[in-house]
Amino acid sequence: DPEEASLFFVPAYLSLSKSSDAQGHDERLTNLIEELRTSKWFQRNRGADHVFGYSSINPGVARQLLFPKLHAGLERSYFGVFEMNPAWVGGDRKEATLQRMVPAPYVVDASRLAGTSSQLHNHEISVFFAAHRRPNAAQWSGCDRSKALGLQSVPRSSIHIKSHRRRLLDEDAFAHSMRVADFCLVMCGDTPTSRRIFD
Repeated sequence: DPEEASLFFVPAYLSLSKSSDAQGHDERLTNLIEELRTSKWFQRNRGADHVFGYSSINPGVARQLLFPKLHAGLERSYFGVFEMNPAWVGGDRKEATLQRMVPAPYVVDASRLAGTSSQLHNHEISVFFAAHRRPNAAQWSGCDRSKALGLQSVPRSSIHIKSHRRRLLDEDAFAHSMRVADFCLVMCGDTPTSRRIFD
């Protein structure tokens, strides 16, 4: 019952809209914003009790999906995000944007990480980390992932840091390494949070 609701979830997926019909994406987004803003439930608190449960995967894609338009149209609504980067939801780096962002985990296939007790405790890898170097991260957040390379001298370590965008490990190899490692590093990147926390 919307009369009793304290929170409204807006299940709109811009990437699906864009990929299915790029020509009509802008119009659909305009209609979405208009429908929300004219809703009496939205008007009740000017959208402050609405959560747009979706974010982009980087600032460039956010612009392609017209997130800045959505962000401006829903000026008091909240956004569920994988990482706390205002540009991912079309916003700026002001504190007001960060206050409207809610960390939301993405779906993880837990079966990939499952294993027997002997597999989980065989100490095949001492410390594991695999990621792109993300050179901009050092400038944006002071995070230098290449420092993890110093751990390559640790016995049974598995440290992979590359500059190219090609995938370092396939999903099965990544999941296996996490399963058999004593420690899995969760290093910062260009934002204060990391999707590795969810893994």
